[in-house]
Amino acid sequence: MHEIPKHYDDHIRPMRLDDIPLLAARLALVEQREMDVLHGFRVSPLAALRYSLQASEGRAFTLWDNGNPLVAGGVCGRGPLQTAWILRTEDALQESRFCRWLFTGGSRDFMAWWFRLSGALAFINYVAEFNALSLRWLQRLGARFQPAPEVRPGILRFTLPNPEYIQKEEQLV
Repeated sequence: MHEIPKHYDDHIRPMRLDDIPLLAARLALVEQREMDVLHGFRVSPLAALRYSLQASEGRAFTLWDNGNPLVAGGVCGRGPLQTAWILRTEDALQESRFCRWLFTGGSRDFMAWWFRLSGALAFINYVAEFNALSLRWLQRLGARFQPAPEVRPGILRFTLPNPEYIQKEEQLV
């Protein structure tokens, strides 16, 4: 995993197997529903987090605050387009000023770090239309959405371009 910026190192660390039961027990209901809809069947939070950690090949992180794991995320795949995933606990935004900052004012700084971690030109994945919080966050970051009826009705595919790559491309024009 790439170096974690100093201002994050009290809160973010590489994800470990022993984080999974703690996160799974408190996973937000909307996150669980979204996983179920995306997969078309009931998905165990334990199984989903284990799979995501393994698929991320050492590029997964856990956000901690007040002694609790609150958010897990990572990237899967290699190359210009990579699948980014992030799952939060039910009370992450209420329990942690750091989480609130990270998903509001600190979002762009956090995403710049995440793109450097991955080396991706863009992140892709799916989001359920009912996951309003995730949709607002992704929209604020500049994600583009397309319906994904091939997955399930009510599912959107998103593409989130790396802002550093866009800036470099604009400078060349």
